Amino acid sequence: MIKTVGLTKKFNDKTVIYDLNLTLNKGSKLTVFAPSGAGKTTLIHILNGLDKNFSGKIFVKSKLTSTIFQEPRLFNYMNVRENIFFPFRLNKINIDDKIISLYHKWLNICELEDYEKYYPHQISGGMKQKTALIRGYLFNPQIIFMDEPFKSIDIRSKYNIIKFIKNYYNDITIFFTTHNLDEIPMLSDKLLLFKDKKLYKFKEININKDFDLQEIYDNIIK
Repeated sequence: MIKTVGLTKKFNDKTVIYDLNLTLNKGSKLTVFAPSGAGKTTLIHILNGLDKNFSGKIFVKSKLTSTIFQEPRLFNYMNVRENIFFPFRLNKINIDDKIISLYHKWLNICELEDYEKYYPHQISGGMKQKTALIRGYLFNPQIIFMDEPFKSIDIRSKYNIIKFIKNYYNDITIFFTTHNLDEIPMLSDKLLLFKDKKLYKFKEININKDFDLQEIYDNIIK
């Protein structure tokens, strides 16, 4: 589903990704954990096609992909509902009763039922990010890239949203970056732990029911 071979990315004389080789199979949930400025966002931009200036090879096998960024990136001239359904218009996807039902479930989980007709400037930052999350998932992409998507969302809402994602989107391939260790076992089955200020060498950790966050802490401080 996703594969990189010798992926290298430079900004002028600074290398942020070097000879990176990774594979993510269909339906897998992968978290990348690395220091700030190590190239996590750049890697997502390469994998989702926004950045084509790199060396090495990438393979992303999917008809539909979605990206949820650190910031909402909503259209200011569209209200909440219009923003959420924009990918359906863009990809010419039919909106049936099943989608509408799921849409209302999302609104309920995100506590946005009364804000469908509000515009981005009329709602809070957390509500904007929830809108972006619904937009990213509702049209059911095969691969979803998430770049620290819960930064502006309160803890209770975050847990409810993650639980909803696990229940309704188990087949989606997820490529996820975060700085919050508690989110890793909630959404992932595999962790790539980078300790350097660039994406190069990493430790691969499988997430299972016996997973202990202490293992990550121990690896980070070594």
